Amino acid sequence: MSIENMDYYFKPKTVAVIGASKKMNIGTVVFSNFKLKQFKGKVYPVNPKYKKIGSDKCYSSVIDIPNKIDHAVIAVPAKFCANVLRECVKKKIKTVTILAGGFSEVGRNDLETELKQIIKGTKTRLIGPNCVGTYDSKTFADSIFLPRDKLTRPKHGGISMISQSGAVGSILLDYLTDQGLGICKFISYGNAADINESDLIEYLSKDKETKVIVCYIEGVREGKRFIKICKKSKKPIVILKGGVTERTIKAVSSHTGSMAGSGEIYEGIFKQAGVVQARDWQEMFDIAKAYSQPIPKGKKMLVVTDGGGFGVLATDAADLSGIKMPELPHNTKKHLDLMKFPDYCVISNPLDLNGDVTAERLSKAMEVVLKDPEYDLILLIALLQVPNLGEKAVNEVIRLNRKYPKEPIFVVSAGSGYARKLANIMLEAGIPVYETPEQAVRAIAKIINAVHKD
Repeated sequence: MSIENMDYYFKPKTVAVIGASKKMNIGTVVFSNFKLKQFKGKVYPVNPKYKKIGSDKCYSSVIDIPNKIDHAVIAVPAKFCANVLRECVKKKIKTVTILAGGFSEVGRNDLETELKQIIKGTKTRLIGPNCVGTYDSKTFADSIFLPRDKLTRPKHGGISMISQSGAVGSILLDYLTDQGLGICKFISYGNAADINESDLIEYLSKDKETKVIVCYIEGVREGKRFIKICKKSKKPIVILKGGVTERTIKAVSSHTGSMAGSGEIYEGIFKQAGVVQARDWQEMFDIAKAYSQPIPKGKKMLVVTDGGGFGVLATDAADLSGIKMPELPHNTKKHLDLMKFPDYCVISNPLDLNGDVTAERLSKAMEVVLKDPEYDLILLIALLQVPNLGEKAVNEVIRLNRKYPKEPIFVVSAGSGYARKLANIMLEAGIPVYETPEQAVRAIAKIINAVHKD
């Protein structure tokens, strides 16, 4: 199917919210989202019960709105959706979102089939039904029906997220905000009566703002097309598959009305498609974070740490993940010896700079190893609670990461409070930061192994 009109979900100039009300309901939430001053377009409430909602004229039907409408959000019960959708098609609205549940996921295939028939052969595209909406962090086009005071919207960033499950998708938005990660676009697509995961991946793969595509899916509708589109994508794709056991496969079928298959079948599909499969949602975002850096040109990693035990854990994780940790070359050891570091520093791989490390010692050591062509990436384990590390050290790491882009830096910074504050500074600068060495190494291994098969 054509993705030509899908821009109107994210960059509409005019929006109709059908089901907006003076009472608190999902239509009211969506209408208030589009009334925020950050959204530069015009929003029209549609509800035959009212003449006005607040200071805005309320229309009985989208047909009555005198202006062209780019996007319509249908926030009415399932039994009314077909008639409302017919009016949207008659109005020649390019994109429509249906939020209501009560379709194929509860056995009402007839209601969903009717929606498909209404838009068949038209230029109207449909997301839903049974979804929570869409969001663009740049234009503030926001049809998510969960109130902003209960569900925070993440800042702008390079991750675009597709979620078949509205519940999973919405909680992942909260998680992104908590972790200080930015989002570009978010799409909850529910039952996919029209637009499905393949359409969305194809669209996002051509979106200039999107750097990495993250997907939670429970079933793929067009297997061959899905593989073809994913293979063609120039953007990395990270997928978490829900429903991989026999019991959850049955749950998937009843949840969004989608076809499900065994975990082994989907693992094969994902390998053919060239996507990176995450084991759980933590790993999904760990991998997505890793893509904020250039993909390392090989599998050779140097660990720099101010805590010996964490260096040991990183080495274990590397051995288990197929990441190589070659010993320091003679010339690099020689250059580090010239720095006159204390005798208790361990000049090896891991390079242990000890708990009394200063910003100057860390900067000097990092500069030396970043110049060494032996390594493809640096894993810096910075326990920022030590006495002599602080914002100065963080700024040095950011400076060096920009100076040596061919050897990317990944960071482990464990802890909360002060450590989280400094970690967020690095995240803002595009450096992925993890809470444990194992998280970091597994994520690094996933992106490297996707490219370097040997």
